[in-house]
Amino acid sequence: MTSKTTTIIRTNAGKNTGIGHLVRCLQLAKALKKHQSKVIFVLDYIEQTIQPFLSHIETQALYLEPQEKLNEVEDAQKCLALLDQYQAANIVIDDYRLAKSWEETIYQNAKDNIQLLVIDDLLREHQCDILVDMKWRGLQTQTAYDALIPNKATKLLGPDYVLLDEKYQNQIQHNQLKPTPENEFTIMLGLGGAGDLLQCQQLIDFLLSQQTFDFDFKLLVVLGPLAHNSERFIEHYENNNKVELLVGKTDLYLYLENCHLYIGAAGGIIYQLLALKIPALTFAIAENQHSEKAQLAQLGHYFHLDSFSEITAENLTYFVNSAYTHYARIKSLILNAEQPIDALGTERVAKQLLALPALFEGSQSKSSQTEQNNCSSEHQYLIDSNSYTLRAVNDSDINHYLQSRNLPNNCQNMIQAEPIPFLSHYAWWFNTKRDSYLLSHQGKPVLYIWHEIRKIEDKAFLIGGWFICERDIGFQEALLALNWQLEHCKNLYPTTPWVAVIHKENKFVRLLNKYLGFSDIGTDHAYDKAIKTLFNGAERDNFHYVTYCPNSNTDEINR
Repeated sequence: MTSKTTTIIRTNAGKNTGIGHLVRCLQLAKALKKHQSKVIFVLDYIEQTIQPFLSHIETQALYLEPQEKLNEVEDAQKCLALLDQYQAANIVIDDYRLAKSWEETIYQNAKDNIQLLVIDDLLREHQCDILVDMKWRGLQTQTAYDALIPNKATKLLGPDYVLLDEKYQNQIQHNQLKPTPENEFTIMLGLGGAGDLLQCQQLIDFLLSQQTFDFDFKLLVVLGPLAHNSERFIEHYENNNKVELLVGKTDLYLYLENCHLYIGAAGGIIYQLLALKIPALTFAIAENQHSEKAQLAQLGHYFHLDSFSEITAENLTYFVNSAYTHYARIKSLILNAEQPIDALGTERVAKQLLALPALFEGSQSKSSQTEQNNCSSEHQYLIDSNSYTLRAVNDSDINHYLQSRNLPNNCQNMIQAEPIPFLSHYAWWFNTKRDSYLLSHQGKPVLYIWHEIRKIEDKAFLIGGWFICERDIGFQEALLALNWQLEHCKNLYPTTPWVAVIHKENKFVRLLNKYLGFSDIGTDHAYDKAIKTLFNGAERDNFHYVTYCPNSNTDEINR
């Protein structure tokens, strides 16, 4: 079944708006044309830098120069003339500058019945027939627009409606099976369609100068059509055989096919990466790129920073090294996503707009995949009684673990009182030797507890700690986890002594440890030097030094 209707797509691209809206609309246009719908793009003004994206596309410009701001009513009136000229039945709007006033003007003045589809992700009020918002908002995804659009409007919400080229469907299975890199680790870096390239030059130079990597790598650097300082950047790297500059590329698919890791802005490319199962470290450079880490994790994306400024050269190098060394673990996070991207969203949206039979197979396979993932990652509980469970921490806990540790109530009792940056945490996570566990009550996280064997001058010690998750806890809750930990370690390491430090202001933990049998040690104790080494920065003026031995005679033997 085909349609011969005409669709006008009102969007924009240029120095004031970037290219993200245009790129996703081009994917929708391709699907519409496949179903015999004529498509006309309507932009403010066709800037020279975006012309490569518009080859073979019929385009109209509404203004004689780029527009920073728009009058919604006047803009809608200009579009109405084009609707009449082309006898269009559908109009698609994807522009942050245009909203309800523009849409109402179209409805009130259109000569014929018009179907209006809005693409947005800002949770704004709209007057439309169909609304597409591909952003995942967890449990709130399907209800986010309930009070913002007419009741009769169709809502196409969530990652089922991500607008991607159909070729991404063909590569999903291939990339799931893509092996850990052996010869050359390929990293793509990008700042989206715009951005200042000199921002990342220092980081690229630092990566190139590393002598600590025991693997070969190649850098693919995307130069967006609106990027600043392109000429200086190109000149700096044009003779470097480790750096390939991607200039004037309107489609990155062929490069993404062979990419192992992406580092860059969290724009629309994140959906391409997720569809191809490519791990990424992203950062926000625009307001609409800020997302909750827990919601990104449900899509399979776990490594996200709130801003570019959180990146340091040293931590970036540490992360890249970890990503290569632990590639299989990092990739498995995407493969086990709760909400995988199936790359069928463009077809779903096109069929809804053209009133063609709906596409069901993608949603059904997604549900099956989610169920399978949940079964394969089933937790094994070490404690499971009285609504409390204790399980080993896994990689999907990576963000929640640090968010909990960085709570003010936890930081104030740490040797390092400042919050730990996410990027350094990401690299540390895959290299740590500590064993960590999560205690939950009725499914809600209560506390994390951890321990680790460390050696000082050939003497083994147990060190450990715990921190709350989202609320203050009671004595019995902490005791439940600590008792389990001491008994567990006693079985595994019956003669290994515990050593610890307790902040003198932390009377709650001081009381717990005394109850559990930890005893103070003085400066003449055999473990004093070890504690100072293991807990560097914990001065006796601020911390109690304590020890606990599973075998009561062990302490005497080592004095």
